[in-house]
Amino acid sequence: MVLRQFRDEQLLTNEAGRVLVNLYYTYSPPVADFISKHTVLRMLTRWFLTPIVLIVSYPLAFTANLLIIVSILIIKLYYHIRKGDCSIVRNDKVV
Repeated sequence: MVLRQFRDEQLLTNEAGRVLVNLYYTYSPPVADFISKHTVLRMLTRWFLTPIVLIVSYPLAFTANLLIIVSILIIKLYYHIRKGDCSIVRNDKVV
């Protein structure tokens, strides 16, 4: 339901999205048929699609969490570089 709404409200409203949807409907039936016959592929597909569904369902929460994670990583890198214990920078040389 979430992905259908995303398709209708976001993808089908512009040319690039319509092209993507057309490609999906052209190539996905044989791919889906192949996946349906393999248990491991069904499981991997669900694992792959779950974060996509969550991102589409909660874009603001995803963006906020992504910004927090990126900010923490930048701050951590900054302090490692200032302390001089970052492995990519040694004695003013990039390793």
